[in-house]
Amino acid sequence: SAAGAMGCQEANARVRAARTTRPEATFVRSLTPPSCPLMARVLVSFSGGKDSLLALHRTLARYDRNDIGLHVLVHPAPAGDRIRFHRVPLELIFQQAEALALPLRITRIEDFASNAEFEEAIRADWAKWKKQDGLHTGVFGDVHIEQVMDYMQQRCDAYGLNAAFPLAGGAAR
Repeated sequence: SAAGAMGCQEANARVRAARTTRPEATFVRSLTPPSCPLMARVLVSFSGGKDSLLALHRTLARYDRNDIGLHVLVHPAPAGDRIRFHRVPLELIFQQAEALALPLRITRIEDFASNAEFEEAIRADWAKWKKQDGLHTGVFGDVHIEQVMDYMQQRCDAYGLNAAFPLAGGAAR
């Protein structure tokens, strides 16, 4: 809705401002206006690319829109934060989240983080969102890479979450 989009624009603008003064800040519930969904019970792993957009499209058809949020892995960079895998500028992801009227959750990971540091950052954020929002499902747009899907399934199992792979032959494995 237009009101939802305006609310998410305001919320994401506040998140942007918080990030400049508190770089570790993620999507902060207290900054979220009522017109933007507060809960993100279903998080779509989002890069801004075509596969993650198609996964989001299929997720929107399956789950209540008010339960869906976008999750990005961000590398801090002097020239501007970028999404981990495609190096898309975070600002573009903010614009996409605003246009879609969906909340954005951010996990910050240093460029040369070890696998253990990577997993701990995600585990800590997912645990926080599970507690505060009731997060129950992670959605991943992986298409053909069975090892990646197995890895994400194992991570979700370890964190007590469902894993969904809407582009890999069904809505969930």
